[in-house]
Amino acid sequence: MIFLYIVYRSVKCISRIYYLGFNENLLRRFVFNGTSWTLETVGQVGVATWPWNLRGSTIEIGNARNDGLNRIYVGTDQIYEFTRIGSSWSREIISALRPYKIDIGDADNNGENEIYVGSGNKVYQIKWTGSSWVSTLIGEAGAYDVVALPIVGDVEGNDGLNELYVSGYDPDIQNKGFVQFKWTGSIWVRTVLGGAEQPYYGIELGDGNNDGQNEIYQMNANWPVYQYKWSTAGWSKMGINSYFLPTYPEIGDPDNDGKKEIYVVRDPEGGSGTNSFRIYQHKWDGASWIASVVTAPNTRRKAIGDGDNDGKQEIYAGETNLYQIRWNGSSWVSTEIGVATSSFIQYIAVGDGDNVSGEYPDSDNDGYTSDVDCNDNDPSVYPGAPDNICNGVDNNCDGMPDDGYVPTATTCGQGVCASTGQLICVNGVTQDTCTAGQPTGNDDNCNGIDENCNGTADENYVPTPTSCGVGECSANGQLQCQNGIVVDTCTAGAPKTEVCDGKDNDCNGQTDEDVKNTYYRDADGDGFGNPSVSEQACSAPQGYVSDHTDCNDNDSAVNPGAAEVCDNKDNDCDGLVDEIYVFGGFQQPINQAGSSIFKIGRTIPVKIILTNCSGQSVSNATVRISVYKISNAILGTEEEVLFESPGSANSGNLFRYDAAEGQYIYNLSTSNFTAGTYKVYALPDDGNSYSVTFSLKSR
Repeated sequence: MIFLYIVYRSVKCISRIYYLGFNENLLRRFVFNGTSWTLETVGQVGVATWPWNLRGSTIEIGNARNDGLNRIYVGTDQIYEFTRIGSSWSREIISALRPYKIDIGDADNNGENEIYVGSGNKVYQIKWTGSSWVSTLIGEAGAYDVVALPIVGDVEGNDGLNELYVSGYDPDIQNKGFVQFKWTGSIWVRTVLGGAEQPYYGIELGDGNNDGQNEIYQMNANWPVYQYKWSTAGWSKMGINSYFLPTYPEIGDPDNDGKKEIYVVRDPEGGSGTNSFRIYQHKWDGASWIASVVTAPNTRRKAIGDGDNDGKQEIYAGETNLYQIRWNGSSWVSTEIGVATSSFIQYIAVGDGDNVSGEYPDSDNDGYTSDVDCNDNDPSVYPGAPDNICNGVDNNCDGMPDDGYVPTATTCGQGVCASTGQLICVNGVTQDTCTAGQPTGNDDNCNGIDENCNGTADENYVPTPTSCGVGECSANGQLQCQNGIVVDTCTAGAPKTEVCDGKDNDCNGQTDEDVKNTYYRDADGDGFGNPSVSEQACSAPQGYVSDHTDCNDNDSAVNPGAAEVCDNKDNDCDGLVDEIYVFGGFQQPINQAGSSIFKIGRTIPVKIILTNCSGQSVSNATVRISVYKISNAILGTEEEVLFESPGSANSGNLFRYDAAEGQYIYNLSTSNFTAGTYKVYALPDDGNSYSVTFSLKSR
């Protein structure tokens, strides 16, 4: 039977595809040089045949000597180690055990790898001491003396410490052939975990459901592949498929989606129909396992790895011919590598088995020898190298220069001429596909578009003058282009309270409304205006005054401020003509000249004559007589009012009108007066005032 194992190392490692042909005794390999595959022979081994004859056929690639270098370990009739020396291979038989399966790992957690061999129903550790190989029996798997499949890894606890798991076969006690060996530091402790019927077609260890923890996947000849998962509650068991005889479970990511899947082959042994020889993918979706077919019939054996060293995993499988099965993003594509055997492929492994010295030079020290490096003089050229620079160089050795170059977006032109393109790679030279457009105008309109393609929009727009507001709010501005919009910069002033200054202060289109004064025509220049002729103005126009009481604007002697005279006119504009009295003067005994002197105590008759403008005596006038003493004869200062008579001359002998004489007589008593000069006022009701002085002396 066949076991499929992968050594998938960093990109600096160079993987090959190693295989054994059924009933053949040669270990061969396919080598990819960047463009094509070459078939090479590694060396001779025992004949590869079915497990119940010579205990199986197996290939493992790894660093079992703990010197940092991989070697190839082949198990057929015994265990062979192949070491690359120069351009040839050295072969050493390290054990006479007939293995069903071998695995390389650090199961005893001492920091060094060992080889673990399943031979019959027993498990052995083969350890390199530095000078020789030492074989130690660990224990038994099942009771059946054919099957023991060892695998090393950290499953229990996922705590960074490895355990050894062995799948065996115990036909008498079902589900007892799957055991764990754990090294305590002095002994191996064996624990039965379960088992499957005839589990000799494969075992795998890894994180197949992408939950961050390792599980064990064990083949069951009669139906499913079982997943054994450890938790703090113990071990649980789950079947991941529902078809007969699934073989060779293997964990990998050949569809390169960043998640691992389980891949199995449905073996024809015991099977029937069109489902035989198919490769199935089992993907965990978080709740269940989803199965899908990878290949059609006639795919007997498989292995997963980066056999062409492009940094991506592929599936390698076939019957007599070997195929590379690659996921192209939507489907699986099979490409024939070459004829492998005349019978069928018994076992396949992918890995870097000849890194100890390299059969080809690595002149540029890029980690790739000249057999796969398409330019071993340039360290930037090797399989899987980035080929994203446009230089005409096939950096990744896939036969297509610059195939990893990614065009970048470009721009060109400005304004309406702006365009887009790509910086592409043509024959190792970058070319910009961007072509600028043509101008569509001279940018004299305001639309925010750079029509002449000079990088500035609307720069030829010509502003036009504008005005706004009325009166004192009026202002000037421009129609300007701002960010593609025509904007009037004119801003009217703020209205103020209207005052009378010949201006429209409140900006309502009217000047000095409701605040002008009314002025009246003063044609005669007497300071009094004609109420019938007026103008509204802030200040008096020439020939106008604020007064409007002149009753005759053609005569400067007629106005409310004029004294009434006897001229047949209403001189004072009171509506009466010649309504004044004609004063006939003060009569004796008071001298009109003011030279009269009287003794204190005398009653002095104050006599006045009043007539109208026609010379007729006026007898009904209201006249008041007032007497003031002059305190300063030089200045004529009137010190105080000594006496004031009643206005009506009807007080008998005191104040009367003498019709016979046509006089008003007031008898002024001076008995309480003192010596000095006095002024007597006669105040008739026509508004005039008349006075005369006299003197008093002591008796």
